[in-house]
Amino acid sequence: MRNFALFLLVALVLRAPWLGDPLFHADEQFYLLMGDRLWHGVIPYVDLWDRKPLGLFLIYGAASAFPGNAVIAYQLMAMAAAAATAVVIARCARLLSGPRGAMFAGLAYLIYLMAFNCGMGQAPVFYDLPMMLAGWLVIGALARTATVPPRDTGLLRRGCLAMALVGMALQIKTSVVIEGCGFGLMLVWAGWREGWRWPRLAASAALWIALALLPTAIVFAAYAAQGQAQAFLVANVLSIVGRGQDLGEATFRLAKVLVALIPFYVALWIGWRRAALCPQGMLARRGVLLWLGMAVIGFLAPGTWYDHYVAPALMPLAILAAPALDGRCRVTGWLRRGLSWSAWAQAWAPPPCRHTSSAPRPISMTRPQPSARISTPTIASMFTRATARSIGPHNRACPRASPFPPTFPRGLKNMRWASIQPPKWRGSWPVARARW
Repeated sequence: MRNFALFLLVALVLRAPWLGDPLFHADEQFYLLMGDRLWHGVIPYVDLWDRKPLGLFLIYGAASAFPGNAVIAYQLMAMAAAAATAVVIARCARLLSGPRGAMFAGLAYLIYLMAFNCGMGQAPVFYDLPMMLAGWLVIGALARTATVPPRDTGLLRRGCLAMALVGMALQIKTSVVIEGCGFGLMLVWAGWREGWRWPRLAASAALWIALALLPTAIVFAAYAAQGQAQAFLVANVLSIVGRGQDLGEATFRLAKVLVALIPFYVALWIGWRRAALCPQGMLARRGVLLWLGMAVIGFLAPGTWYDHYVAPALMPLAILAAPALDGRCRVTGWLRRGLSWSAWAQAWAPPPCRHTSSAPRPISMTRPQPSARISTPTIASMFTRATARSIGPHNRACPRASPFPPTFPRGLKNMRWASIQPPKWRGSWPVARARW
């Protein structure tokens, strides 16, 4: 609890300037809209469309159910999730370093979340927690095979719990399936090290896969029972496979991410040279390296390379950096300062998501069209129309009139009307944001 309180305080200090800001990220506005509309009978992918799984909308629906400001509610939930993830990172990093390095590993994760635009309610903030818990269980089980007798490891039980957590994360973001495959490979590797025979390995792997897919199967069955199986498949599978991107802008975003991670490269190099690990630590480091490789594949696979997509890779990076952050020499001291200074500078810079690029965005809030390419300002206009149906057409003579129904969360309800207008008469999205 003491570590959690420390990490929660750090998370609060980092996010304090934007606490209660509903326009921190355009995605969070839509997630909150969808979560609120769930209480009014709206069916995701049928009435309002997005490619995110249902679990993310349920989280925002829970936030909108809290009394008071729903924006602050989901932001506080995100802070608690980030702090809890940092606690688990520190626990897992103890396999590679001492308590000092483990503590700094958790702090590095919290600070770099802000640096990579995951400060408030982006999806990685929520699914990182179940994935980190699953990774801790899997890596711990793998490390125990170095010294513990095979009958005492509880590998099957740990694997079932870990893959159930992966299944929960899969209903928040579908890209975690790649990291889940890595965890499954590590569990099979641990079973092989314990001397399991192939039939037992195959049966255990089938059970773990079934547990990981169970939440998604339940949601799909619910949609199929309503005759909306195609809508579910289009949103959760086909739209992801056929997603388009601008290669030039995506390459520029990738270059920025690679440059921002330079302190981690230095930490990994120092930690690799200085760490003197026991057999358990050696196995744990191999497992974390495999996890990092799968997280990098998950980041590169969509081809868009947005900065917040790198958040899942921050967990294994922070764990691997722990040995370098654990030392007391001058080199490790400067490394800790470099990690902190660079991340704090990026975290307190204006969030890059508050401007809109000229690249089209393949997302629609209505039923998807095969060639739909809708930009963020267009999303803002549709957001306005979706929430303003009850008051009729827009009246330009009264730009401050609120378009929101009385039941909408007060954090978004109290925004000025001008802040979410289409750019055709209010200027570009940054200008509209500046006028709010």
